[in-house]
Amino acid sequence: MQSCHIGWFVWTRELMFKVIDAMKEEPLLWNSKHVHFKHRSKKNAALNRVAAQLQLPTEAVRQKMDVLKSSYHKNRRRLENQPANTEMRRLYKEIIRLMERFQDGGLSDMGP
Repeated sequence: MQSCHIGWFVWTRELMFKVIDAMKEEPLLWNSKHVHFKHRSKKNAALNRVAAQLQLPTEAVRQKMDVLKSSYHKNRRRLENQPANTEMRRLYKEIIRLMERFQDGGLSDMGP
């Protein structure tokens, strides 16, 4: 079982999938076009719902959400900065493709 630490909290792969699945139900947390995306109080309420549903500390869920978004954008930028026909560009393209499938729910069945 893979796991990682954020501060004092240990994240297993299974738990990360659960958080992402729960966050899919709260698009105002990740969809910048959502009508309430910029409303801090509504985003905090949505984040609290996700944390309560999973029985996790809200701050741990917030940190994980930030790390996942940062990782996604970092790999997007790497892809955009690679020359067109390089091995690294193909690698980053595959990573982005998998992350987008994951975001759409296509990988949640794959397990750890």
